[in-house]
Amino acid sequence: MPEVLAILFPYFVLLYLFDCVASVRNGHLIFISHFGRRFRLKGDGAHAVGLLPTGQAVLSHNLPLFLSAGGVHLPAAESRWDRPIGAADLRYLRWEEILSATSDGPGLVINGALSATLPSAAAASGTAAAIRELLDTPPPLRRAKAEALLADAFDLRGLNGVRERLRAPLLGVSIASSLLFLSVYAVLPLALFTRSFQGRSLAPLLLGMGLAYVLAVAAAVAARRAIDPEDASGRTRLVILLVLMPPGAAHVLGPLTRDLFARHDPLTLAAALLPPEDFRRVARREMARLAFSALSPGDDELADYFRMRERAVRRLLDQAGVDAGRILTPPRKDSPESERYCPACGIEYLGGADLCADCGIPLADFVADGEFTAQESACAKSSPG
Repeated sequence: MPEVLAILFPYFVLLYLFDCVASVRNGHLIFISHFGRRFRLKGDGAHAVGLLPTGQAVLSHNLPLFLSAGGVHLPAAESRWDRPIGAADLRYLRWEEILSATSDGPGLVINGALSATLPSAAAASGTAAAIRELLDTPPPLRRAKAEALLADAFDLRGLNGVRERLRAPLLGVSIASSLLFLSVYAVLPLALFTRSFQGRSLAPLLLGMGLAYVLAVAAAVAARRAIDPEDASGRTRLVILLVLMPPGAAHVLGPLTRDLFARHDPLTLAAALLPPEDFRRVARREMARLAFSALSPGDDELADYFRMRERAVRRLLDQAGVDAGRILTPPRKDSPESERYCPACGIEYLGGADLCADCGIPLADFVADGEFTAQESACAKSSPG
């Protein structure tokens, strides 16, 4: 038995490490924490998540996907999520054109055709449900319903309430997974590869590993029930996953937390999870998108949505203790030679340029300390009211 385990142990390690890699698509975001406290925001690409049993990973997206009173604005094939929005970044479907909205895994399917790929099945299902809810709402009430859904996505207090409610179940998962992790990846290699353990029976250790595995699975199922008591199929899928991929039970906290806040806007997640300075950078990008997006003249529908969104963002910033009126003030120079900067992405320019090479918007001048210039929002510039 020890010889067999010694041969298999490197494969256990490889399976564990393979299960720790998360691939994030363009336009999607992931909030990663190794200890469940200090989170970092990452964009598209491959990222290591859940290397430790205490690790958490929360998925979100920043695609231009907007539900307004008149219809649905969807991301175009080549849309960019990390800059102010232009007309080419959006496709528009009026409510009268929408016959059905469903989800197929992470795909949002409108009228039987794939319309957008979201970070997870939960995000796609939630977005499809919101579209159906607006479809079923009488036209005179759709604007109020759209604004209510938007306010819910920016509800920081509600998100923090969910985190507090799940604190104990997730702590139980963290403890159980940590016991399994230590027994498999710390104690077992000592028993297999150190002389002091040679000749001793592995039966007590294997029994302990089995009990730790059962405890981790039970804690994960209990936490899944606390997350969504009605989702029996989700709990079944979780058990099947952990049976087919036992090493995953040692860091099951990551998969459990990935879809926790699928209905919340990424800015709300940033307010709850990121350090204050990192959150202010994310908030600056969002306010810059509102201020500098090139809405078409006369596109009152999108302008109205942007006004609703700006109100929701400002309420969130107020809840987070951030002064929305000063969020777009010129930053401090990283280089003394810099003369201008892009107010959307923050890149500094030495001189000779009028437009940001990436965002395509006019550069702004740095101002002296103590000065302040406010930016007019895109929705205010594009239509009255």
